[in-house]
Amino acid sequence: CINGAVSNLNAYVNGLNINSAYQRAITQRLDLAATKFCNGYSLNSVLSTLNYVVSYVQYQSGRGIPAGAASYILAQVNTLIGALNNGTVVCCPAAAPMYVSPGQAAVAGAYRLDASPNPFSEQVALHFYLPEAGSAILEVFNLNGQRVRIFLFENMDAGRYESSWDGTDNRGQQLSAGIYLARLRTASGAITLRLSLAR
Repeated sequence: CINGAVSNLNAYVNGLNINSAYQRAITQRLDLAATKFCNGYSLNSVLSTLNYVVSYVQYQSGRGIPAGAASYILAQVNTLIGALNNGTVVCCPAAAPMYVSPGQAAVAGAYRLDASPNPFSEQVALHFYLPEAGSAILEVFNLNGQRVRIFLFENMDAGRYESSWDGTDNRGQQLSAGIYLARLRTASGAITLRLSLAR
């Protein structure tokens, strides 16, 4: 999960023998990126924060930050950026990093979200599993981070559920072909799934 990955990377940065100002510049931005993602900010906003870290570390490489350490930090951040772009990052309270592929278990190995068919042209079935009772929000975002569709499920019992999406926004307007991100949010965390709409 993003918070676990950020926590591990921050521990690495704080363990380096470098100026504390450099450490803070990196760790505070990484924390901000995780907080943004977990609080539903747009994907672009999260990526912008991470890209700042990349630019900063590249600039300080061989200056305030040893080149080897900078390379490691850059590799970790770029891996996280790639996972975000692929829609395989979750937000969860666990401390261990966990990048999940569509259909795999997420949020401490309990919550699940998958889709079929994917890619789809007319309608996609979104299957999700809740290991405990509670409310769930299923949202669809475009790659600009704009929420185009929302499904709210309240007072749900634990179990497997299915919802369908026909490629329209909240006003019933047909959306253009492309990549969208479905995100299931509960009180325990969130999981994101990449959807491909083909017209």
